[in-house]
Amino acid sequence: KMPTGEIEIKVKTAELLNSCKKLPFEIKDFVKKTEALRLQYRYLDLRSFQMQYNLRLRSQMVMKMREYLCNLHGFVDIETPTLFKRTPGGAKEFVIPSREPGKFYCLPQSPQQFKQLLMVGGLDRYFQVARCYRDEGSRPDRQPEFTQIDIEMSFVDQTGIRSLIEGLLQYSWPIDKDPVVVPFPSLTFAEALASYGTDKPDTRFGMKIIDISDLFRNTEVGFLQDALSKPQGAVKAIRVSEGT
Repeated sequence: KMPTGEIEIKVKTAELLNSCKKLPFEIKDFVKKTEALRLQYRYLDLRSFQMQYNLRLRSQMVMKMREYLCNLHGFVDIETPTLFKRTPGGAKEFVIPSREPGKFYCLPQSPQQFKQLLMVGGLDRYFQVARCYRDEGSRPDRQPEFTQIDIEMSFVDQTGIRSLIEGLLQYSWPIDKDPVVVPFPSLTFAEALASYGTDKPDTRFGMKIIDISDLFRNTEVGFLQDALSKPQGAVKAIRVSEGT
């Protein structure tokens, strides 16, 4: 056995069970393949170490999430239907024809109505690994089909749901990765806008917006005077370190 974990085998006899044509690419991670080629020969791409690792890692994380929610917090894992009626609003829906003339199903955008029925029905802690379908345009942050951890609780406040999700991620996080530290840092909506100019900031960005209104209270620059004279008017800037 080699230090990498792989093994060498000394072969005494070998029997060829089936011959194989030349493969379109070598099944090695350092061999560069185009995405189109990988998708065309997906069954070969799935043999790569990275793809095997990704699939097994996902399986392990989902198992740990179920352990955390069901065994430690009393949730019930319930699978809801994927054929439903139309629920207009938000994204467009995928329409599925049925055997009945003029009748159609729709693939659910989320299990929203099903889980609300469960809450009314007395199942006050529900979750599932839910498949969702949304007929939206192709963008980096949009997929027509995706999976989400769908959770609903009847009696909980903001602090309770945040604590639950932090614990869920900490419990299910891969042991070979840096540990998840809880509680997560938090910002109010106003703080996010004031420091980053957006309600979904990338907090790794080091150059926060700084209010420098006091430096310009007595300025004679017209547009600055105009800005500061308005209600809640301010002058803000980003500090760039010398040489950056």
